[in-house]
Amino acid sequence: MFPTLEAAQVRFPHAEAIQMDHTSVPELTPVTTCARLVLANGANAVQASFSAAKYAIYDMSGDPETAIASGSLTVSTVVFDTLQTDGYWTADALGYNFRHTYAGTLFTRGGGSYLIEYALTLAAGGQITLRVPIGVTHREQAA
Repeated sequence: MFPTLEAAQVRFPHAEAIQMDHTSVPELTPVTTCARLVLANGANAVQASFSAAKYAIYDMSGDPETAIASGSLTVSTVVFDTLQTDGYWTADALGYNFRHTYAGTLFTRGGGSYLIEYALTLAAGGQITLRVPIGVTHREQAA
């Protein structure tokens, strides 16, 4: 299982940008981001809550203004209509409804830091930004 970055609850649209807790992973390790997205009315977000999703990854130790990877995400592949309680989630017993995994080849700078930024467009209008800071450690050398 890949390292998982968890946000126990992200409530929309009370904030325009949400920053998740910082975590560290070894360089070249795939990373999975999970969150429970909750609407302002207290209901869990579902696929129909969003009209679009995209991401960008920034190397904060290199050029923090230029994304090293970016693209559109298919909402139905990253947002779930029911809360998931599999091995990716340990924050609580309720589960998550957003998950996205990145290849470890994106996180090559051991000792560096990266920022994953998600832009989620709400079907009712507006956009929410979810920011995920990641520290990348050097892999231990084999003896």
